[in-house]
Amino acid sequence: MTDILMIRHTTTDYVNTKLAGRIDSPLNELGRQHAQQLAVALSEQPIAAVYTSPLVRTVETAEPLADRLHLNMKIERAMIQVNYGDWESKPFWELEQDPAWRRFITSPEGQIPGGENIQQVLDRVSGSLITIAEKHEKDEMVAVITHGSIIRFAIGYFLGMPSGNSNRVKIYPGSVSVLRMGGPLPVLVSMNRLFFG
Repeated sequence: MTDILMIRHTTTDYVNTKLAGRIDSPLNELGRQHAQQLAVALSEQPIAAVYTSPLVRTVETAEPLADRLHLNMKIERAMIQVNYGDWESKPFWELEQDPAWRRFITSPEGQIPGGENIQQVLDRVSGSLITIAEKHEKDEMVAVITHGSIIRFAIGYFLGMPSGNSNRVKIYPGSVSVLRMGGPLPVLVSMNRLFFG
């Protein structure tokens, strides 16, 4: 079996203020500090590989961990953030007034305006995680640094939740959630563990 550490990138100036989507927002100073603390906390774990979304905030979160483990980061394009299309860069207070956004929050199905189809997101993310688990199936642990939406959708998918429930899951910046793959059914071992104050 493979334990996949699903790690959300640490803090950027967009977190909790605007919807970044695929905008390449870097970590801020607090985010860089938390990435270092996260790397120290996880460096004693038997992590065999570090995968990351290609966006700069995930790469900057992954780098300290990969350096401490003496591993080369592997860019996993399928773990990139959802393409939120017309909603990207909008502040959340503005989105909350948009009926299309409110529908998406309660039932994220169909096409995001100017963006992705959620079923396509589920297909690419689940396929990527299954492939990673198969590469590391001999009781290994791997880290996947990605985005809150991707982690929510992955957890929902592998636990068999209706897609409309995925947005009820909150994933904190820099948190670690563990999916155990390879048994009869995927198992959510832990969720939202933080290693800094």
